[in-house]
Amino acid sequence: MSLQFEILETPRLLLRTLTPDVYTKVLEDLSDKQLMEFTGYTRPEDIAKERARQAGGLSSYAMTFLYWHALDKETQKVIGSIGYYRIFPEHERGEIGYNIYNEANRRKGYMKELMPIVLAYGFDTVKLHRIEAMISPGNEASIGLIEKFGFVKEGHMREHFKREDSLVYSLLSREWIKHQ
Repeated sequence: MSLQFEILETPRLLLRTLTPDVYTKVLEDLSDKQLMEFTGYTRPEDIAKERARQAGGLSSYAMTFLYWHALDKETQKVIGSIGYYRIFPEHERGEIGYNIYNEANRRKGYMKELMPIVLAYGFDTVKLHRIEAMISPGNEASIGLIEKFGFVKEGHMREHFKREDSLVYSLLSREWIKHQ
């Protein structure tokens, strides 16, 4: 594939930037097998879901996304993703999400390493004023992570995501500046 990716770097990880235009090209050019390697997904149904998402339109007039695949520097394998799964440019806000795919790579501090870069990118480059996170009430690791970076709990949404509750957190640009 001839696409050039913007790469961000941490001590242990590389972040491969995916915008709607880039990801559309990836989905069009790669076979299912190549896409599994590219994304780090291990199940064919995940690939089918990504292709269906693209067919439905990855972005709309009011919303777009920007996220990164996190690659282990040593192995160059995708271990997870982090980014803004929903950006509303007109409102200067975005919703952050993140995932380490394999249990063996969890609890190693990868998200703690990635979060400052992704938050700074959102506030400084994308010019977001507000970054939101929706977290399952039982996900103590994720709650601890975002609270460490200054996110404030705003509420509890009942049956918000696949009939599961979500805790609503946010971080404003002025809070991020103070937190650094």
